[in-house]
This record gives sequence, structure tokens and C-alpha cells, in this order.
Amino acid sequence: MPGDLTFRRALPQDATALGAMHVRSWQESYRGLLPDAALAALDPVERAERWRRNLEGGAEALLALSGGEILGFVGWGRARDEALGGGGEIYGLYVLARAQRRGVGSRLLTQGAAALAEGGFSGFSLWVFAGNARARQFYAAMGGRPGLRKTISRDGWSLEEIAYSWDGPPARAGAAPRGTAA
Repeated sequence: MPGDLTFRRALPQDATALGAMHVRSWQESYRGLLPDAALAALDPVERAERWRRNLEGGAEALLALSGGEILGFVGWGRARDEALGGGGEIYGLYVLARAQRRGVGSRLLTQGAAALAEGGFSGFSLWVFAGNARARQFYAAMGGRPGLRKTISRDGWSLEEIAYSWDGPPARAGAAPRGTAA
């Protein structure tokens, strides 16, 4: 990964690249966890349109970029699931496989948590597939505590999710990454 890693807020004009990266990260991360047909059916154009609508509607997301390419993102806001207690929620945290284990995910999680704190949320939660051992190890290493469980069903598949929660910043929270734009 080049040394030119920068972070900035996502804008509606990022939607096309963000949609493509989001689909690619699902295909990389969930191979063997979700049915191959479900992963093959993911549509970058549809995902880009969803991102465009969300960003134009005020959704918050931070991008990790290298050489202009989106390597990862984190999105956040008020918890959508009442079972999470009405605090903050990380809606999604995805990093391309080639950029994983290089500090990108921890920096994104830290910045998402900081944005939630600035928004008045002292703690936050996120949902992760129970079978995603790598992500669960990452969240545990970052100080997340597993808790609630639920099963989601979509397009002919069902998987259990686990909520990980933090009462404050992630365990490895540090200084803001260079190039972070609020």
C-alpha cells in the first residue's frame, strides 16, 4: 500500500467509486460466508445509487484513500436498532483485502467513533456476521464487547449477527490520522 494514505469525508460525487468498492469488499470479505450467487448478484451501480441518495440526504461516511482509490470507509449515525439502546452506531466498516492489517480499519473505526462522540454519543455499537471470525477478532482487539444476537434473512440466505459495543473510544484510539478532513 502506498504511503499516501489520506482520509476525508465522503461526498455525493464519490458514490460511483464508493459503490464499486463496497461491492468488491463484500465479495472479498464474505466469500464462503454468503452464497456465491448472492455475492455475484451484488450490483455496483445499484450500490452507487444508494450511496448517492444517502450522501445527498446527509449520511456521514469517512473514506480512506490511496492514490485517489478508495481502500475503505466507515459510516455512522444514530443506532437504527432500538435493541442497541439508542446510542451511536457504526453502520458499516469495510476495507479492501489488500489494505487490511495495515492500520486502515483501526483508523477508520477510531475516526467514526470520534465523529459519534462529537455528535453527542458517548458509546456506540455495530453489527457483524457471527461467522466473520476475522472481523470479530478485530473488533475484540479494538475493545468491543460482543452482546446481542439476531438473525437476518435476505434473498434466500440467513445469517446470525452479533452486536459489538463500546462505552467510549476504541482501545487503540490515538491521534487523528493525517489528512483527515472534518
